[in-house]
Amino acid sequence: MAEPAPESRADEWIADAHHDVVPSGDPDVDAEEIAVDFEVADRAAEGENVSTTVSRGMLWNLLAAGVVEAATLVQFLILPVFITPDERGNYAIAAAVAFLALQLRDFSTGLKYIQDRKRPREAAFNIAFSLELLLALGGTILIAACAPLLGLAYDDWELTLLVLAMAPLGFGALVGLPEFHMVRNMDFRSRFWRLSIAQLSGVVATIWAAATGWGVWALVIGFPVTMAVGLVTLWPGQKLRPRFVWDTKAYREYFAYGWPIWLASILIFLFLFLATNAITILFGVTVVGFFSVAWRIVELQYRLNLKSTLALYPAVVNRRGDMASQARLFTVSNKIMMAISAPVGVVLVFFSHDLVSFWKPDWAPVVPFMQAVGIFFVVGTLAFDWDVYYRARGETKPMSKLTGALDLTLPVFLLILIVMGVPGIYLSIVLIGCWLYVVRSYYARKLLGKVSAIRSAWLIVVSAFATGAIGWLVSVALGGGLWPAAIVGLGVAMALYLGVLALVERKLVWFAAGALLGRETGGLQALVGDEH
Repeated sequence: MAEPAPESRADEWIADAHHDVVPSGDPDVDAEEIAVDFEVADRAAEGENVSTTVSRGMLWNLLAAGVVEAATLVQFLILPVFITPDERGNYAIAAAVAFLALQLRDFSTGLKYIQDRKRPREAAFNIAFSLELLLALGGTILIAACAPLLGLAYDDWELTLLVLAMAPLGFGALVGLPEFHMVRNMDFRSRFWRLSIAQLSGVVATIWAAATGWGVWALVIGFPVTMAVGLVTLWPGQKLRPRFVWDTKAYREYFAYGWPIWLASILIFLFLFLATNAITILFGVTVVGFFSVAWRIVELQYRLNLKSTLALYPAVVNRRGDMASQARLFTVSNKIMMAISAPVGVVLVFFSHDLVSFWKPDWAPVVPFMQAVGIFFVVGTLAFDWDVYYRARGETKPMSKLTGALDLTLPVFLLILIVMGVPGIYLSIVLIGCWLYVVRSYYARKLLGKVSAIRSAWLIVVSAFATGAIGWLVSVALGGGLWPAAIVGLGVAMALYLGVLALVERKLVWFAAGALLGRETGGLQALVGDEH
């Protein structure tokens, strides 16, 4: 078949965008929604397969998420060499207050900006910038106001200073707003390098501060460093001329989109805050330190998957009118995220003892916590991106319903703690992961039809655990508990896993390799099996 002319590709892309519009009932709004970003149409007119661009961008975004979270994981693994569980517990108490303030100012402005096709890019960015500026001021003031109250409540004024040191985080989303601009513009490779540089700078600063004896203060130094480098790397070169605009109608629209996501964040924080305080009362601050380290891995899993869904988001927005295609995309994205998350979970299950063997000796009891989180890491990834399909359609209320279901488990969590003691924490972590999977699967099927995250990814999960078990047996045979043996075992497990993955998911592996190398892949149509 003859290669289509560049003009026909642009026309096809624009026609697809028309087809994907979900009528809102407002003729003016629907007419504006039909508008397509000119930069995307220009790329199509220049002869580029835009679907390939989107799929390649998804992979670059996944790489960015992988680099950021890998750096965070390295920081997580190294810091306990230099800090104690008590110091980690004190940081967890201070961070809980600061992060509550951050949740109170988070209305997912960046995601709404990506989705906003009703306005020219510059106008939409100015609205997002103005709203984030107001929210940043409010968040910073709230953090500063909470700081002395925390010091008074715990009779520890170091906690006050720790919270105040986190106050600049109120402006974190404002600093990172160009990241969403790059996602919207499909400038994925540039985003990868800029975001990686900013994140790695903060991680290096944190590890350096811990190694030079800063103690608990090392845990907060990375925030301002990351933000400062982000200002230098993310903002320049974006051709952005932000200006403050007061647009009440636009603000209401952004808040209407974001408030269920905001409520979901608050409910997640409420669960963690109450659980942490319950553990403090029942078992003391040292166990809180263990729990917070384990939960830090859960947060890593959450951020990794959230950033993966951000990689998927532009593609889903552009295809939101075709539910059959989205169901196939859900299956593929679930495989991609599981291929990344399953080996991490397996390492935690089989090699946690080896991971903590070079920490301070008083960290040894954290091993069962980390093993429970390893199972959570796998179960919690299944169907994780169910919500991106709702968000792309502007339906964000299910997010708050899911986290409401999480908070309903709090009495059960507390009962298990009272009856079983510390082992109840391990069991609760696993049960919470299973419960969240059940709720996510319900909403995924409700929107996308007969989809199953387990059925689509069970081969990947089995492959990861089987190869992980083989690697663990190798490390035991070489003298388990010794780092050289563990490294060999991990190497064997990873090599076997990648080999098995290349066999059971050949199409996915070859597609990823071709897209990253810049080859023509056929785009998302080839990946999800679209017929059109």
